[in-house]
Amino acid sequence: MQWRVEFPLADRSQFAGWLGIEETEVPVNPETSRDPKADLLNLAKKSRKRELKEGLLPNKGAPSPIGLEYNDLLCNFVKSEWRLDEAVKIAPSLARAIQRLQEFE
Repeated sequence: MQWRVEFPLADRSQFAGWLGIEETEVPVNPETSRDPKADLLNLAKKSRKRELKEGLLPNKGAPSPIGLEYNDLLCNFVKSEWRLDEAVKIAPSLARAIQRLQEFE
């Protein structure tokens, strides 16, 4: 299974709380986005949490489109706050992947 950037967005309430933004700002169906990473970064720009803003977003003039702590911060979110059971409700591809993995058990 390939991890996709829209999966963290699929747990809308937890993601919004983590960033310190309103849940209504998180896309209702992140799998239909043409650029979910851009969506995530645009949401990070609205964050009320300075450490997340600085870590997720690139420094001015940086060649990378993401911040230095982007991967670490998202991994920590997924490990500690993200809820798979909520994410599968609005991410059909994630639900299918989980179903296939369970078939191996």
